[in-house]
Amino acid sequence: MSKKSFEILHFSYRHWTSFHEEGCYRLNIVFRIWDIEEYEYMKQRFLDECEEWKKTEIVTDMDLYEKYKNGLRMLDADTGRSLLDDFKEGREKDDRKFIPIKFVNDNGLEREDVYTKGYTENWNSMFKYHKKFDCFQFYEYFKINSITKGIIEYIKELQQIENPDTYYSEQLYYALKSLENWWD
Repeated sequence: MSKKSFEILHFSYRHWTSFHEEGCYRLNIVFRIWDIEEYEYMKQRFLDECEEWKKTEIVTDMDLYEKYKNGLRMLDADTGRSLLDDFKEGREKDDRKFIPIKFVNDNGLEREDVYTKGYTENWNSMFKYHKKFDCFQFYEYFKINSITKGIIEYIKELQQIENPDTYYSEQLYYALKSLENWWD
């Protein structure tokens, strides 16, 4: 049996009158998300969208940020070689499935020296998580236009995939996030 990363349990949209000439859609989608990859992250992305307050990091000193950014290098944690230099020089790939990455800063700065952690209010949360049923709901009114029609058609296509992998759960995420720009 194949594993699937999401399942759309309910998907409906109806034409609704609006101050927009074309009207709007009242869209309701209920779905489940499962992490099927070795490194779990998709379900948490959806859960983060449901939070009233979202964790964030900000920079308060742009000069320090520029110094940090300009000194940042990405290394292979096993070999200590620069991954970008290996890529530019066209070195042969080895047989490792995953390459452990380590970020270092030539200027001696740590990320915590530059970024301040905090919270921002999630003003546009159209996602709800129903813990009792372990499912998500995305419900809102959206302006009818070619973009929202296309996104709805794409969601219908995603719904038809028999065993969607994580790539498709990311596509569902981006489709729903794109709809947020067109709410009525």
